[in-house]
Amino acid sequence: MLLLARIEFTKLKRCNVYIVGIFTLLFSPLISVFQQISLNEPIPHYGFCNLVNDTIWYNTCLLLPVTMIFLGGYMINREYTDNTLKNMFIVPVTYQTLICGKFIALAIMTMLYCVYSALLTILISAALFPEGLSLISIIPEAGKIIIVGLCLYIAIMPVMCWCCGRKNRFMAAAVLGFLYGFFGIPVAGHGMQDFYPITAGLTLIHYNGSTNAASPHNLGIAIATLLLMILLSFLILYFQSRTANKE
Repeated sequence: MLLLARIEFTKLKRCNVYIVGIFTLLFSPLISVFQQISLNEPIPHYGFCNLVNDTIWYNTCLLLPVTMIFLGGYMINREYTDNTLKNMFIVPVTYQTLICGKFIALAIMTMLYCVYSALLTILISAALFPEGLSLISIIPEAGKIIIVGLCLYIAIMPVMCWCCGRKNRFMAAAVLGFLYGFFGIPVAGHGMQDFYPITAGLTLIHYNGSTNAASPHNLGIAIATLLLMILLSFLILYFQSRTANKE
């Protein structure tokens, strides 16, 4: 599986599709900056921690899910469009091994995207909102961005597994990913943050929004929600592997 993941990085390097994520994640801290500047009554003492929280919010509900689904779906769809799927099974490589290799590559890309997003946030904060920015605060705040990114990866796994089943599903999956993330906005606002997979990761980092107001949530429910996504992903992958083997 690690060898397959390494091959995926070689393919990504050739087609440069990863650049999409570099551009999209740039907008998370930029939207936060523009929002703060445009407010009639800006948040007092808006600083590094506030910018991190806003970046996490836009990553979670707008940009990161659709970026990951688009990238992962593209990696999967190439096997169909290039007619390499059946050839892979002759090697032999099982359906589960092939998909797991792609999922490992996507997990690593998710980590890299989150590190990139954290670095952008630090640089923008240093330039515009330096209050609270220090060597002590950088590690835990950047860690929040990475943790939420990994939780989002778990949340989109069922969509990715569904995307594996047929050719050209990745565009529909990307649209679904956007809606999946967007609905996290009203869900989190109505106290259902722990039950919704996209926003469950916010509970793990004790996310309180840009104002840092107290907001109690149930950690156990959030963890159970993410574990359910892992189980659902395995079930989808299992049934699709049986279909693939029959074909």
